[in-house]
Amino acid sequence: MPTDLLALIMEYRDKPGVKIGLQAMVAYVWPVAFDVGDCTTMVKTIAVTAASLVVLVALGYYLIIGAGKPISTDLSVIGQGKPVLVLAYENFSPTGGDALNRLRQVRSDYDSRLNFVVADLGTPQGRVIANRYQLVNGQAVFLKQDGQPLRVTSIPVDERELRSRLESNLAAME
Repeated sequence: MPTDLLALIMEYRDKPGVKIGLQAMVAYVWPVAFDVGDCTTMVKTIAVTAASLVVLVALGYYLIIGAGKPISTDLSVIGQGKPVLVLAYENFSPTGGDALNRLRQVRSDYDSRLNFVVADLGTPQGRVIANRYQLVNGQAVFLKQDGQPLRVTSIPVDERELRSRLESNLAAME
């Protein structure tokens, strides 16, 4: 073995993070990517990342299926045997967005008794509904089971008042 090769091996053999390989009388010296301690850290990082992904997927599922479930824009449910609350809604409008969010907060308590539908004022069908019932953005119309209008109203800011209006309108339809 040549002297300079021996000197290279002697110089680097006890250094942490360096690996020496010898093949056909040629020495290769390269840094080691990680040692056993780094491997443990890597496993922990992967576990935390995987757990975070699981939490994000679960949160996304909850938002889509649960609280964040969008209110339908299917206006064909009107007159199909179940009362309907139709909200006139214009995209990117604070008024319509606030009213929509207030309805989302209480909708799960009324879904079995009342269909919630959005009449998107940016579509021809939404404009027809708005014109028929003289609705402006953020207003809603309660429609009876047969599709006949009961009342046009704004969506109250106070949740208790909103629930009270929903209950009284449902009672009037029964």
